[in-house]
Amino acid sequence: MMKKYKILTFALFLLFSTSLAVANSPALTVTNLRYDPVPVEAGSYFDLWIQVENIAEESHADNLTCEIRPDYPFSLDDNQPTGASIGDDLYTRRIGRLAPQQEATLQYTVRTDIDAVEGWNSIPVACQSDQHDYWITREIEVKVDEGVNLGVGSISSEPLDVKADTDDVRLEISLENNGGADAKSVNTELELPEGFEQSNSYSLRDSVGRIDEGGAREAVFYIDVDETVDSGVYYGEMEVNHYSNNEEVVETFEIPLDVRPSPNLNVEDIRVYPEDLGQSDEAELRFNVRNKGEGADSISARMFTDSDQPIDFDENYDYIGDLDRDSSSEAVFRFTVDEDANLKEYLLDAEIRYIDGEEVKTETETVPVEVVTEMSLPFSEALLYAIPPLIVLVILVWIVVKFKRSRKEEEDEPEDSSE
Repeated sequence: MMKKYKILTFALFLLFSTSLAVANSPALTVTNLRYDPVPVEAGSYFDLWIQVENIAEESHADNLTCEIRPDYPFSLDDNQPTGASIGDDLYTRRIGRLAPQQEATLQYTVRTDIDAVEGWNSIPVACQSDQHDYWITREIEVKVDEGVNLGVGSISSEPLDVKADTDDVRLEISLENNGGADAKSVNTELELPEGFEQSNSYSLRDSVGRIDEGGAREAVFYIDVDETVDSGVYYGEMEVNHYSNNEEVVETFEIPLDVRPSPNLNVEDIRVYPEDLGQSDEAELRFNVRNKGEGADSISARMFTDSDQPIDFDENYDYIGDLDRDSSSEAVFRFTVDEDANLKEYLLDAEIRYIDGEEVKTETETVPVEVVTEMSLPFSEALLYAIPPLIVLVILVWIVVKFKRSRKEEEDEPEDSSE
């Protein structure tokens, strides 16, 4: 009987002690006061205010510390204001002593990842005081809107098939906003791989402007492709700078540049016979056509002169045939130089025509021809030009001789009469 009484007395003591401890312990609540903006946008920052309250009637919360424990899609950024006080770090707020029925407000600036999924997401918050040897944890719910979600859509070019040794290729890149907010002040800059460069008088930057939610805009660039670029797919990068929820966002997208196989025909090793070309000469022009690209079919060469150029071709067309990569063939043209041609260099146009796939294409090269010597007359023609002056000279000599004889005779006559 005495044993049961002792057990009952001990149980009552424990119950009383526990009740006294609970009455003397702080009761903490953690609530989400608000966040701004609502909803938050992916890829942007938002301000979060959290309220911690001691709802106990009498007990203080001593050395109260609270911390935020964000995980994806939320994070804290050292470059953003956090509302921290002296002694706090990026995540922790040291409140200190919190009296009964008092509250404290914590402020954080939180970043939302650009790939955050639309909907409700939680941020854990934990608090601890001297009266608790464990953390009181609560989940703060935050609604995320997809925000701006830019992506590259279609990529088109003019000409449609981009090939080596092509200038002023118009490249049009569609930027699509698949998000739930407008992208403002969108600017783009294209970085090209080796062998590509911006065209003259054009820029690799394009200001796109505003792209509405669900909308699209085009960034346009003009580029040149070097003749040394082989066929294949090359990759450039387009940096896109825009504003979302008054925050600057920079994204980079990979841009494929597809260079199609094509012939690359060049005129080289130009020769003119005779080398000292002169007025009225009958001459011969020879040059090689070399293919540095893909195979080309039915190649021909045609020479063109302006009306004021003193060169007449017997036949201004020469068929060359097919050329594989790194092969060449010779074109030959015969011509006559006008007899009154000025002594100087003349720049003639050589048109190289060929078939690339199913397309007939042409390339134009400049061929210099220099007239360096004056015309020399044939002997018979030179003699014909010399006879009239000779006749005049003979007549003059005859007149002079005749005159001298006549004068001498006059001088001799008085002597004869005196005798």
